[in-house]
Amino acid sequence: MRLRLIIPMAVVIAAVLVQAAFGIGQTYIDKRRVINAGVLVLDTSGGQVAAAAPYVFYIMSQRDDLKPQGWTFVNPIATGSEIFKNNAAYWLVNLRQTTLENLSKFDVLYLNAASTTVFFQMADRDKLRRFVDGGGCLWVDNGGGMRFSSSDAYAFFLPGVNFKSGSAGAPQVLAKLHPLVTNPFYLGADEIAALCSPPPGSNFPEVIDPGFQAAFNTLPSPTIPSPVVAVVSSGLNTDPTVAALDYGSGRVVFTSGFVGGWIQGPVTGGANPISLTPQNSNPLWASAPHLKLAYNIVAWASTSPTFRKGYRRTGASLEGAGAPLVERWRLPGAAPSSGGGTTGVQTSPAIWKNVIFYSAGTTLYALDAVPENDLDMDGNSDDGQPDPPNAGYDIIWKAEIGQSISSPTVASMLDPKGGNLAPKDFVLVMAQDGLVHIFEALP
Repeated sequence: MRLRLIIPMAVVIAAVLVQAAFGIGQTYIDKRRVINAGVLVLDTSGGQVAAAAPYVFYIMSQRDDLKPQGWTFVNPIATGSEIFKNNAAYWLVNLRQTTLENLSKFDVLYLNAASTTVFFQMADRDKLRRFVDGGGCLWVDNGGGMRFSSSDAYAFFLPGVNFKSGSAGAPQVLAKLHPLVTNPFYLGADEIAALCSPPPGSNFPEVIDPGFQAAFNTLPSPTIPSPVVAVVSSGLNTDPTVAALDYGSGRVVFTSGFVGGWIQGPVTGGANPISLTPQNSNPLWASAPHLKLAYNIVAWASTSPTFRKGYRRTGASLEGAGAPLVERWRLPGAAPSSGGGTTGVQTSPAIWKNVIFYSAGTTLYALDAVPENDLDMDGNSDDGQPDPPNAGYDIIWKAEIGQSISSPTVASMLDPKGGNLAPKDFVLVMAQDGLVHIFEALP
């Protein structure tokens, strides 16, 4: 996937880890971030599937009171056209007619439909899969009654994943530190409850069917999305309403409650006009909880779970790093002395769920990216192992391997020994002797 800013991770580390492990580098300068976004339109054997919420990115771009500073949304293949952003046609991307080269220009694509079964032609399905595998973020939003074909010939590219009717239950966050519910917006209890509500105009909740059927102590498929938010019924059934998956260098996000409808519906009064004007719409009426989740989905595309950004080692970022950088905190003694040496070798960190996993010499660190934050919500901002008073940094845990280790990689997967096969995060490093060491990210 083409990303606009190519930065070798070693350069970033040189900027923020000079003689010590530094925290989040913030810029003094406002930086404009262009997000290439589009709304997919599908041509199937049953006819064209219309997008139920074509204005979701336009409304996100208009909410300056919530939108992260500097963000602007554009359709990269609509540049130079005479269609303006307030027209639905500006945002629409016909999957059948668009080449993979043009799809690779997008950072995020939004796929949704209402009250229909979606059939993917083989070429379209492969095109969508390659878009995600190359680094794109695909957001699949159930518009109410949306289903994927159960036929292998026309199914979604993740086998078994679908939507289904759910039952009422208690909203619950299953992955409390996942970026979808924490970054840049932390979603509270009321906002989580809103994400578990039925689609607009419906009294029946919809949930995600991850398509996972396996016996205890068996390893699930890596193509199974991990639940982030769910409803738990009286029968202790856990039905996801928000689920996410790393796929290749990209991400897939599933939402079952028609998030786009809660954003667009109040703005247009439930209508779907050809264009939005001050006379027929008001962006301030969009649902704030659903907008926050949408911004979090876009922001998730810029996280770095492994060396050089993603599993394809592109070393690319959607973010623009301005200058000069600010030293927020440092970790004394982690970096090599001026004499250097193999025991002091530093590697590129993995930044995941507001935690920095960082290898220095023979030691693996888990560091709170924002030390003043209370990650475990116990009332004490010093998470994990105790740190000296007023240290300025926060070591959650560290592991001494005894020999030089690689840059860490973070992976979220279903824990085969967890009883209920709940999702869990793991950190992996390779030691000098070739053995791979695996740790729970947040034990």
